[in-house]
This record gives sequence, C-alpha cells and structure tokens, in this order.
Amino acid sequence: MREQLLGYLLGALEPSEQASVEALLATDPDLRRELERLRVSLGALDDASEEEEQDLEPPPGLGARTFQFVRSHAGWGNRGQLAGSPGAWKAPDYMIAAGIFFVASMLVFPAIQNSRAGARLTACQDKLRQLGVALTQYGQVYGCLPFIPATGNLAAAGSYAPMLQQAGMLTSPAQIVCPESQLAQKRDFRVPTVAELEHAGPTILTVLHRSMGGTYGYHPGHIENNRYVPTRVHGREHFAVMADAADESGSDHSLNHAKRGQNVLCQSGRVVFIVIPRLIENGDHIYVNDYGVKGAGRGANDSSICNSAVPPLVIPVPVTR
Repeated sequence: MREQLLGYLLGALEPSEQASVEALLATDPDLRRELERLRVSLGALDDASEEEEQDLEPPPGLGARTFQFVRSHAGWGNRGQLAGSPGAWKAPDYMIAAGIFFVASMLVFPAIQNSRAGARLTACQDKLRQLGVALTQYGQVYGCLPFIPATGNLAAAGSYAPMLQQAGMLTSPAQIVCPESQLAQKRDFRVPTVAELEHAGPTILTVLHRSMGGTYGYHPGHIENNRYVPTRVHGREHFAVMADAADESGSDHSLNHAKRGQNVLCQSGRVVFIVIPRLIENGDHIYVNDYGVKGAGRGANDSSICNSAVPPLVIPVPVTR
C-alpha cells in the first residue's frame, strides 16, 4: 500500500487506481496518517534556503547504488527496458519508479537533515564569534563587559543586548538569534532600547525581559569579597561569557540544537560546542554558579550563563563597578 500512496502523491496512478486510493483514505485514518508522513518526507527539502541547498552533496555513487539495489529487488532484469516507446509506461512502471524515489529519499533525507543541522550549528558559532568581537569592543570602551544591574528595570541578563545596541555594537536583532532555534522563524523579533526598558510597566517589562536576549544566555557578573562586580576584559581562554540559552524547563541542555549540546563563547573569543553543560578544561558548569543556582558567579572564575529574564542576584549584596 505504501507504493500506491507514493504513486498517489506523485500523481502517477491511473484514474481508477487514484479513485480507489481516495476511497480508502476516506475511511481509514491510519492510512491518512501514513500519507501525511510520506508527504512530510517528500516535502522535507521545501524549507531549505538556496544557500543551504548549494552546500549539500549526496554521498558519492549513492544514485547508482540505489538504482542497482531497486533493480535487483524489482525483477527488472526480466522486464527489458522500462520505456520502449513514448507513452509506454504503465502503472507497474510508475510503481517501480516510485520505489526508487522512496528508497533514495530514505537514504538521502537523513544525510541532508544532518548536513543542515551542521550548517546551522556553524552559523550559530559564527554569530557567537561576532558577539565576542562586540563584547571585546564594549569592554575596551567601558572597561568591563556589559554589567547587569542588581536592581531596577535592567536587572535581567538579557539586558546585555540593549546595552550593546545602544553602544552601536549590535546592529541587527538577528545577531542574537541561533539559526536552529524556534525564534529564528519569527520575523518580528526586535531588541528593545535601554530607554524602553527603563520606562516599561511591570507587565510589558516581563515580556521584554524574556525575549530581549534572543536565544543566547549571558554571564552577568560575579560576587567578589561580598560585592557584586562586573566582568573585566581578561581574554581568558576557558571562561564562558555567552552560550546557547538553557532550556527553561530546567534541563541542562539548550533547545537551540535539539538538546544535542550547546555552543559556548569564551572570553578569548573561542567558540566551542559541548554536549554536556561543563567546560572540559576546568569542569565549570556553564548554567549554574558554584552556589548551585542561576545568577552571578561565585568569584571571578565562576561563570554562570543566565537566560534573558534571569536576575543576576538571588541574595542582595553591595554593588560596585
């Protein structure tokens, strides 16, 4: 029946066969679900950008191997040529052609999807590197990375983005959106201004806090000698300052890459992909501080990447710059 469904999707059935399939679909919900699964599989390439598609190449010799496999299992050796004259194709020929297409799609589509995921992972890394340059430039001008206030309307980790924007170091909202995240599908995403945040009422402020950091988390600062202080520009190779935002449900992974792992931007500008939320070099958990909570680090070497709406301090301490 799967071959008939493929023929139906490809428009390769005789009128009587098409009517028969449609009659079955009208009464069989399982068959309709199978049809939809096949439709999704066949349409899996529709949402690819032209740039992505140009980068994708099937494994060498895949077409020839697939054709040979189907030929050996379909009995073509005894059929002669598929089409001896114009208009000679019959329904069985279409079924065999559909079978070739189906087998090829089952082999090629997963490879294409993996290749796309890899391309988006690389694009995400490139964005983090660009943000690393912006943070370094900000630090050179202001003496520290964007410092998230302990109180007030800017007291949320995502305020790093409005601060970079105000300083002219963030020119597009797309710069803080991972290409593999759900937010990447929304065309109306924008970064609020610092002034908007400062004058926003409680309801609007909550909405802005959740979204203003895009799909990346940020290290707000740390506690040193019982004081909350900003992160200075030291260019440390193994100190995380940004990363794919953590799953807000409490998971130790980011949803940006389907929980396969997360990209991390270190202070030196290095970007690394890790499958567990700890830097290999020092074992530092990137999503919670050494107190075991989300917020400012416990000391200068404790990084804690906070989602956009997370305030820097759970327990009030004096603030200094």
